Amino acid sequence: MACATEIGRCPNCQREFEGARMAEKKMVTTKCPACGEIQVVPEGANLMQTRCEACGALLKEIERGFNYLVIAPENDLALEWFHSIVKKNVPGLAMSTTFQEKLRKEFGFEQVDLYWLTDTDTGPKSIDPKRLDFEMMRTISNFIKRTKGGAVLLDGLEYLVVENAFDRVLRFVKKVNDLASVHEVTLIVPVTAGSLGADELSLLRKEFDRVIETSGRATPSATAPPPPPGP
Repeated sequence: MACATEIGRCPNCQREFEGARMAEKKMVTTKCPACGEIQVVPEGANLMQTRCEACGALLKEIERGFNYLVIAPENDLALEWFHSIVKKNVPGLAMSTTFQEKLRKEFGFEQVDLYWLTDTDTGPKSIDPKRLDFEMMRTISNFIKRTKGGAVLLDGLEYLVVENAFDRVLRFVKKVNDLASVHEVTLIVPVTAGSLGADELSLLRKEFDRVIETSGRATPSATAPPPPPGP
């Protein structure tokens, strides 16, 4: 009689074993860009959303010098992609609706120029979202012009739309994209899936070099399939 693990199914209920399903997947190897460890992943896996099991870094970084619109349920991946750039001593500027110290604590943005988008604080690193064409534009423009090849994160697009209306925000995004392109700056703009109407999202997409849509957070790299049982 053949071993149950060899036939891949339970002889009683015919349910497929997990090991059998893994063995059917073709696995490939890739090198982590952060720590250099070799990882085993399913063929076709999205490496930009897969973590290294050794160090936790994403297995592929975004290509620098482009404008990215990231559509996802949460902004975690966009923040990590931004972090993967600035941790290499690339100048970075981030504007977010999240308080600066929270971002530093979670992502370690020690050398990043952080601004808090809020109308409840008037500190030097706080910007009223209604001042879209003034403080916000001036701050981003000054940074981009003096830091060729840097990185900019604009987190909180939905908040800007609420405070300024979509058309005004779209014009603002186009100006920032144009500036970033001229100065080879990587721009990352996350937006929560479902927060904009279909027509608005369609117009927004057209302003970006690349649009990334994801349905969740990054996952660990897969483990290799188990070896076949011995005789």
